Amino acid sequence: MVNTMTTTDKEKEENSMKTIYKAAQVKRKSIATFTKDRNVLQVSSDITDVPAELYTMIHWIMVGPAEKLETEKRTRVVDRATLTVSQNIMYGFKSSAQVKYKPSSESASFRSPHARENPQVLGLALTIHHDTRNKKLMNLLNAHGYSVSHGRALLMETALANAVVENTRAYQGLYVPPFLRKGTFVFFAADNTDFAEDTRDGKGTTHGTITAVYQKIDPSKEPVAEPLIIGDAQSLSVTPYHIDILHCDKRKPQHAKRLEPCHYCQSGNEWSTLLTVIMQANQLRKLAVGEDHPTVITFDMALYEKVVQLLDARPDLKQMVVPRLGELHVVMAALRALGASMENSGIDDTWMEADVYGPATQDKSCNAPLQASSPCPHLLVCSTL
Repeated sequence: MVNTMTTTDKEKEENSMKTIYKAAQVKRKSIATFTKDRNVLQVSSDITDVPAELYTMIHWIMVGPAEKLETEKRTRVVDRATLTVSQNIMYGFKSSAQVKYKPSSESASFRSPHARENPQVLGLALTIHHDTRNKKLMNLLNAHGYSVSHGRALLMETALANAVVENTRAYQGLYVPPFLRKGTFVFFAADNTDFAEDTRDGKGTTHGTITAVYQKIDPSKEPVAEPLIIGDAQSLSVTPYHIDILHCDKRKPQHAKRLEPCHYCQSGNEWSTLLTVIMQANQLRKLAVGEDHPTVITFDMALYEKVVQLLDARPDLKQMVVPRLGELHVVMAALRALGASMENSGIDDTWMEADVYGPATQDKSCNAPLQASSPCPHLLVCSTL
């Protein structure tokens, strides 16, 4: 192949390469000197997670000097892609010392130091591990520079668990979320979390209760707890810390004729768990808004009925706790009540005579359990009337 390039073309190409080299040197220096607090585990990223010089260059490569595109959606897509590529470049960055280092063997690893880990590579690895538990997939992504390795993700999860234990230890058995702020109203939701309920031998099941805390974001308010300190875990062992569940001898309400303990064969732990949930929610509420506000907790139907009975037997808690039925169960209970009111009223017979619904649908609308009730027949009756 004959080279037909003129001297001018060669000079232009050389000048372009020199410009690119100088730009690369500037970007390498900005990456090498870029620092950010890594004591807090971040899995959501923004523009502050990468050097401004690197982000700007990648943005110019993708769309040129345009700052905004025609629509907000297109702008967000480009910004997201720019941030992702920038973080991947930072994770794959190798310092001059790493480049000049002579390994002892050809098979020696050439991985990035932990200081280069960013929300992109950490968040992707933790998400994949949470959703799939697939070691091969995680190591494949790591080999292509998209995430940390499977082993590193396990160590990060262990470090996070140990940080949660330290937070719980600092508050004498109560975990205080770092996002919780003082002076802003909080409310709670509690529900059972069960895994592997049906096993062949009835063993190996997991039954727990989880409490979610909700609070409007207000960065101006003072946080209740310090951020979790995420250290470098050296092993996969979690610091043991045991929290006793509050003992609950549930008694009948005070207006009952006899005040004596009620016996629940296999439900004793459930009452103790509910009492523990309520007391811990009370503590979090006091830390956030003080003594003058009630503790509002949302439950499903099964737990709500038990909590109401528990509060009837504990007047000291009834004055400060407001149990609330979840919206889904409110709707299902309302549908069941509508069905009961329509039964034998003639409306159910009208459905059949008008050939709108058959006997099975009619029975389901009036007598079905809560989870099987349908709003369609009731909406039809409401529209007709």
